[in-house]
Amino acid sequence: MVEIRTDELAMLQKQEAELVAKLATVRQEIQAIMSTLPFKSRAAKRWLASNEVGRFMDQVLAELGIQFTSVDIFETAKKMQPDFDRKVFGRAVNWLQRTGAIQKIEAGRGWRPARFQKRIQH
Repeated sequence: MVEIRTDELAMLQKQEAELVAKLATVRQEIQAIMSTLPFKSRAAKRWLASNEVGRFMDQVLAELGIQFTSVDIFETAKKMQPDFDRKVFGRAVNWLQRTGAIQKIEAGRGWRPARFQKRIQH
């Protein structure tokens, strides 16, 4: 049997929430700086847009457990933002994987959705 260490889990969840809040603050500061710069390329505009999606996806991940499916991600995002689009969802999941926030632990097959887990970054 696995011993549940609720006090350690509570402490880690609190630390995660604090880090997410700090990250949101840093991203807001970056966005403020970026908004003062002239857009010389479409890449800069795309980066800013992905940054906004990234903040939203961080909030979605905060609502999920350690392991979850692609369906869990989409349904949570839809609850938080009813106009959330499937096309944006696909790009957002790819972005989360590229940035190392999540990793795929099982590929989806047929009607079974892909499974992911959060990555703890040190």
